[in-house]
Amino acid sequence: MLCSVDVLEEGGRVSVGESSWSVLHTPGHARGALCLWEPRRRELVSGDTLLGHISSTALLEPDPGGFRRRTHLQYRASLERIRGLSPLVVSPGHGVPIDGDLAPLLDQRFAFFERRAQVVRKLVDEGHRTPWEIAGRLFPTLPPSATFLAVSEVVGFLDLLAQRGAVLFEGQEAGRGWEARRQTPGRRET
Repeated sequence: MLCSVDVLEEGGRVSVGESSWSVLHTPGHARGALCLWEPRRRELVSGDTLLGHISSTALLEPDPGGFRRRTHLQYRASLERIRGLSPLVVSPGHGVPIDGDLAPLLDQRFAFFERRAQVVRKLVDEGHRTPWEIAGRLFPTLPPSATFLAVSEVVGFLDLLAQRGAVLFEGQEAGRGWEARRQTPGRRET
C-alpha cells in the first residue's frame, strides 16, 4: 500500500542509504524528465534523457502559455547540462550503464544533430514544406505507429534551424509551412 507520494522538483534531494542525490530537471525528451545526480561519486541516473545506444526523441508537447514547447532545443540544453557535470557513471532508463568520459558520446550526439539538421534544411530547400512531408522523406519505410516520433524529430530540427535563422515558419494554411531563408551576400539570412 502506498503511504505517501513526494513530488520531485529541480533542486530537491533524494536520500538512499548513505547517498544523497540531487534532483535535476532535464526537459526535452519529456516535459517532466528528471535526472538524479550524486556529486560525491559523480553518478547520474539519467532515465530517458541520456541513453547509450540511441538518441532520445524530443517529443512534441503543447505549451499551456503558448503554441508549443521547443523540445529539441530544451533537450540540447539538458545534454549540455549533463556534459557540465562530467559524470563518471550514467545509469540510463534503458540499456547498460555508461562508464567513463561522456564527452565522446555527447560529441557524437551533437554531430548527429548537425547532420540531421542539414538534411532537414536540404529537404526544405527542395520544397518540402511540412513536417509530415519531411518526415516521409527522411523515414520512407516508417511504420504508422512511429509517425508521431518522426514528426516530433522533424519539428525539433525545424525549430533548431529557425533559431539559427535558416528556415522560417510561414503558417499552417494550405500551401504554406516552413520556408528556407536565403543567404544574401554581405548579410545574415533574411
